[in-house]
Amino acid sequence: MNKTGGLLFGTAGIPNAVKKGDTITGLEYLKDHGLDAMELEYVYGTFPSEEKAKNIYQAAKEKGIRLTVHAPYYINLNSTEEKKVTDSRARIMRSALLGNLSGADSITFHAAFIMNLIQ
Repeated sequence: MNKTGGLLFGTAGIPNAVKKGDTITGLEYLKDHGLDAMELEYVYGTFPSEEKAKNIYQAAKEKGIRLTVHAPYYINLNSTEEKKVTDSRARIMRSALLGNLSGADSITFHAAFIMNLIQ
């Protein structure tokens, strides 16, 4: 909820209408259009640098935009392959770190695939 207790409205990722295609320009667009939230999409494993994340934090704070994170789709904590589980944990942690540096207050991820483990 926002400061007044109402719902927040925003986009999943940078709006398509943003020509420059970067997060900070996306935040400006949201503010200009009366929106107040955005999900940072790391879904394909594209992460900002730590410096860029800190710049995103400042821009979101200045514009009053609330941020959340969606971690990569490439996560499977249910894999029978230990490397996939280890890599999945690393992706979650990287998403959490960069989301935190960006000022995001929550993270979403798809934890696992059922695979052939349920009969």
